[in-house]
Amino acid sequence: MEAAAAAREGPRPVVTFFQPRVQQEAISSYSSDQTPLRKFLPKSSLSKVILHDIPHLQRLHEIKVRELENNKKKVASMYDKMKKKFMHDQQKKMTRWKNEYARYQRMLEQMDERALMKKRDSTTVSVVDPQASSYAMWKKTPLKQERRK
Repeated sequence: MEAAAAAREGPRPVVTFFQPRVQQEAISSYSSDQTPLRKFLPKSSLSKVILHDIPHLQRLHEIKVRELENNKKKVASMYDKMKKKFMHDQQKKMTRWKNEYARYQRMLEQMDERALMKKRDSTTVSVVDPQASSYAMWKKTPLKQERRK
């Protein structure tokens, strides 16, 4: 029965033990005193790949730097344009305010002149009054040159 069970299972696995790996030290391939140990280093085309990839990386870096510089220029020109427009708008606003102020100032000056004229007219009418002295009435009204000061 055992033989029949063994035939169904198939051949038994064979276990083999390999020699333990010896750790190799990292050795520079450029040191001249250790050149005989160079044969233990793994053969690789990594250095060729690195040398091949460096120009590509430099090119990508140059493209990114150029793109950043172009963006900086665009932002700077847009900033200058917006600043110029803002200053122009502020200048227009100030000019408009000055013109409006000048118009209202002229209107106020005209109103003051009319009020003074009315005052003079009323004082000249009272000069005719025999009870008031003419000198005192003329002294109260300022001269045109004194008003401008």
